[in-house]
Amino acid sequence: GNGIEERGNGIENGENGIENGENGIKNGENGTKNGENGIKNGENGTKNGENGIIKKENDSKDGHPTPTPPSPSPPPPKDEFTRRLTLALQRLVRGEIRCVEVSPGPAEDKVERGREGGQAEETTNKTNHSTTETNKQIHAQVIEDAPRSGRLYLPGSFNPLHEGHKTLLAAALAVSGMEEGAFELAIGNADKGMLPIHEVVRRAEQFRKAGLPVLITTAPLFNDKARIVPRSMFVVGFDTAIRMVMPKYYGNSHAQMLADFALTRHLGCRFIVGGRKDTTASSSSNSTSSPPAPPRFLTLEDVHIPPEMKDLFPVGLTEKDFRVDLSSTELRRRMMENESKSATS
Repeated sequence: GNGIEERGNGIENGENGIENGENGIKNGENGTKNGENGIKNGENGTKNGENGIIKKENDSKDGHPTPTPPSPSPPPPKDEFTRRLTLALQRLVRGEIRCVEVSPGPAEDKVERGREGGQAEETTNKTNHSTTETNKQIHAQVIEDAPRSGRLYLPGSFNPLHEGHKTLLAAALAVSGMEEGAFELAIGNADKGMLPIHEVVRRAEQFRKAGLPVLITTAPLFNDKARIVPRSMFVVGFDTAIRMVMPKYYGNSHAQMLADFALTRHLGCRFIVGGRKDTTASSSSNSTSSPPAPPRFLTLEDVHIPPEMKDLFPVGLTEKDFRVDLSSTELRRRMMENESKSATS
């Protein structure tokens, strides 16, 4: 039918399937015989092929390009923890839940009891360190939309998480009067936008491996955090505390700044300020015979807090309480230098 006889793409004695007719028409209308639009035992004029293609790919007979196939789907998560965390983070980004917590399982509870139980249990904990580390990873929990108020939180980007973060939280917990501390990772930023989910998973994995709790939110501002976890305390660094009490970050309005902190106060939240060495002091000395004086250690006492807000900053860490002269920025720089040296060696 249609001048086709099982030879040379089905065409014999005709062009484009035409025999004694025009446009493939033989004894019919519009090239149809026992079919529609020139179709016989196939779809769109095809025989043993698709879109006019016979055993050939991307070869459009009518001159139109073949559609590009869709990109392959991303590989599935490597483990159940990553899969569950990814799904929870997707819900968080969509605004369906307020937070996601990655929290240690029963293994971490055993460690905490060991710390509270004195020297004998502390020794047992050290002996079983490798086993406990494995258990903490296996028992890590992904908890959705269950914020815990009344905690001490250390907010940060944790890129990477380092010993300074852990020491700061422990030091602040010791002077806060709170019973429990955790880290808080805000993945939304007014300037930088939302972190990609795979990057959030990577950062959360640090806490999973360390057996430490981290609350993941989309709340970059402290009032937003206070709404999620009221009656909590937040640990902030010296530089953050300086910015928090500058009216220029509130539309150059002192009244607006006080109004914002009034909400923080109403929600029962307070701040603990960590210190750092003074990097602005000149390293030179006026005397050529004496060495330069060591840099001062800046604390809450060096932050000019308006009298109306002093109740929100009840505690500051002294140099004796906490001093780690290491930042995530400096640590990333060192890591990049080491990677560069490894690549050239």
